[in-house]
Amino acid sequence: MILYTEKKIENSILNYAMTHLSKDVLLMKINNAGIWDNERKCYRKPNSIHIKKGTPDLFGCVSDGRMLMVEVKTPKTILPIYKYHKAVLEGGKYPATITPTIEAQIKLLHEYSKMGAIAFFVDSIETFLDNLKSHGALKNSYGPLITLATRKAG
Repeated sequence: MILYTEKKIENSILNYAMTHLSKDVLLMKINNAGIWDNERKCYRKPNSIHIKKGTPDLFGCVSDGRMLMVEVKTPKTILPIYKYHKAVLEGGKYPATITPTIEAQIKLLHEYSKMGAIAFFVDSIETFLDNLKSHGALKNSYGPLITLATRKAG
C-alpha cells in the first residue's frame, strides 16, 4: 500500500476541486502553520489571538452558500479520530491518546458544524467527495475520478 503525505492529499483535493468541481465548490488552502525563524532555528507560531488552534487545512464554500471546512489527515492518522468519534457517540471515552492539536481540530470542526458549515476530516479525494455528497453539496455530475493511487508514478 502506498501512503501519501497530508500535503499530497491536500494538493490532490485542491487540484480536483479547482478543475472538476468549480461549479459547486470554492476551496483554498490557509497556511496557519508556524514560520521558520533562521535566527532562532525554530518555528514561530503566528502571534495573534484571532488564529485558533485546530484551524482546518482547507476553507471554502459550496454553491448554496454554506461554508466548507476540511481537515486533511493520512489514512494512518485518521483512524484514531474515527474511533474517538465512535466512542463519543456511544457515550464512552476513547482509551487511546488524542493529541491536543487533534482534539482542538475535532472541537473546532464541531463548532463550525453547529453553526451550519460543512466540516469534516478526510484522508483522500474519495472521502472528500463522499462527504460533499452526503451533505448535498454536489449539484452537478462529474466524470470519473482519477486518484493518486491510480495515477502512474513519474
